[in-house]
Parts: sequence; structure tokens; C-alpha cells
Amino acid sequence: MFADLNCSVPSLYAEASKLGWTEIRTAIIQPLSSQADLDRLREKKKVADVPAAVESSSSELLRLAAKRDFVDLINPLLVPGFERDDGLVQIVSDEKKTFEIPLLPVLQSKHVFRAKLLNQLAAFIKLCRKLGANFVFTSRAREEYDLKSPREAMAIAQLLGLDREQAKYAIGDAAAKVLVEK
Repeated sequence: MFADLNCSVPSLYAEASKLGWTEIRTAIIQPLSSQADLDRLREKKKVADVPAAVESSSSELLRLAAKRDFVDLINPLLVPGFERDDGLVQIVSDEKKTFEIPLLPVLQSKHVFRAKLLNQLAAFIKLCRKLGANFVFTSRAREEYDLKSPREAMAIAQLLGLDREQAKYAIGDAAAKVLVEK
């Protein structure tokens, strides 16, 4: 099984399925600028049976979110220095939550910014593995050209330092665990 837990547009499900994804979901994405945003997410989650993802430039808000049972995915990419934030990674690990590593920012970045992001993600994944934090890769696809096959997602994961089995796990079994636990 290969699962994309955050394909942004449901009309892309058929195309994603053709590429080899067996589970495709659209998550509720809640940007966090205050604790009140977590309360809004809790209300949204009550009416939707989909993963709930949070993102913020505040490491502290993501740490709070990691302690909430209705939060499934935590996107750290907006936090300055996320690749060195061992406190956030440790809390996510302790709370048995899962980091979302969206591929869309990698695909949309250009030149030196892409190289910098790839370097940051490689360091972040290394930190996650060291501290035992779960992570999954998602597409966050908004259009057909944003979709990549599971094999392409695994190749990107391997560029970030994972071996083939670890990359397969990050888009397969790790994603399946999020679906079961949500």
C-alpha cells in the first residue's frame, strides 16, 4: 500500500490512483497563528473523517498541537531552523505523532532555494530518525503536474538520505498507521 495523506484537490484522486497510489486523502490543513486555531481544528475534525494537518512558523504552537489527540500530521517546514529543532522532534516522538513532509515545496522551489530545502530536509529526517519521530511524505498536489508516482516519491526520499526500504515505509506503512490511528 502506498498512501498520499494530503493531496490538496480531490479531483486529482483518479490521476493519483493511475500513478500507483492505493490510498489518497485530502487532509484538513490548519495554519496555526494562535491556540484558538487548534480549537477551530478540533471542531472541523468532529465533522470530517480525514487526517488533520497543522503548520505554523511557531515551534511552540506545533509543540502544543503535538499534544492534541485530534492532530494527525505536523508540517514543520515553516519553522525557521526546523531541521535543528530537537525539542519539537522529541515532543512529536514522545506523543507518537507524525511529521508531514510535503513534496510540493521541493517541487516548486528553484535553484539555490531547492538545494537549501533539500539540505534542511535531509538534516531534519536524520534528526527524526535519531530521536524516533515518525514522518510521512505527502504530495500536497494542487494540479496534475504536482503529482508524482510512489516510485518518484521514494526517489526523492532517497535523495534525502533514506534507503529504499525506509523510503517505502515513509509512503506506505507509516502513512497507513496514521490512517488507522486517526
